[in-house]
Amino acid sequence: MQAQLPLANDFNLWDAMPTMAAMLSADGRVLRSNRAFAQYLAARVPGLKTRIHHECHWLTAESCEALLDALERQQNFLLPLNPLAVGNQPIPESFECEAQWLPEHVCYSCVLHDVSQARHTATQLQAQAELFRLLADNVPALIAYYSAEKNYTCQFANSQYARTFGWDERSIIGRTFSEVIGEEAAAQIQPQVNCALQERKGVSYERQLTGPDGASRYVEVNLLPHLDSQNEPIGGFVLISDITRHRVAEQALRESEERLAKFMQASAEGIVFHHNGIVTDANPPMCELLGYDLSELLGRKTI
Repeated sequence: MQAQLPLANDFNLWDAMPTMAAMLSADGRVLRSNRAFAQYLAARVPGLKTRIHHECHWLTAESCEALLDALERQQNFLLPLNPLAVGNQPIPESFECEAQWLPEHVCYSCVLHDVSQARHTATQLQAQAELFRLLADNVPALIAYYSAEKNYTCQFANSQYARTFGWDERSIIGRTFSEVIGEEAAAQIQPQVNCALQERKGVSYERQLTGPDGASRYVEVNLLPHLDSQNEPIGGFVLISDITRHRVAEQALRESEERLAKFMQASAEGIVFHHNGIVTDANPPMCELLGYDLSELLGRKTI
């Protein structure tokens, strides 16, 4: 680390620097500073008459303690510092103190880099990421994102997706597709993945899924390719919806219809089904009673 600070006797060069710079003693006193830092201190600390021999009262108590602790070590360091708030600041001030120990002068040369906007942006991005995570973890769907690299590594997964395959939101990150869902399942759906990435279009399919608890479910899987500005695939989104109840209902309906059909065929009584007076089905005894084939009865009016 090299603090970009001129030598102590280069006063003109010091004062020409737009970045705040100072020489600090090991006990936190400002031995010498450039014009930018002196003006900053004068505006922050009431009654300050000189730019030297001033301790770190312009910092928060936590930052002041951290700075003094770092200075005592007499080693180069890079330390985040938070000044005391002044007025209604829209963005809290933050600095990074880049310090170089000068044993020949028994002091530090320091440069203060203003990182307020960068930290504010980082805070906003963190808040947005947390909001997205909250949303993703509470939608009734399994969501994941995989890179389009050779092994398709997981870059994001909501809690439902991770738990379904026996992972959590952190341990699943960096795992390959086959590690997450199993090599056999990965091999089975590889053609769908190839289609989505090679043809640059969404793919939808259904499959049965067995969870860590051993329960089998029916799911609908949607693979959506993520393309860059050159229309090249760089990743893929996976959205999985549980359609078990729909498939169970369909199966129950089919079984009910099969039981009814068997009953009709086995019954000695004539049975006819109609919809709004139009024949939709009839059993053999009814056909014999009326003297028609079933094909001749279908579509006829019952009255």
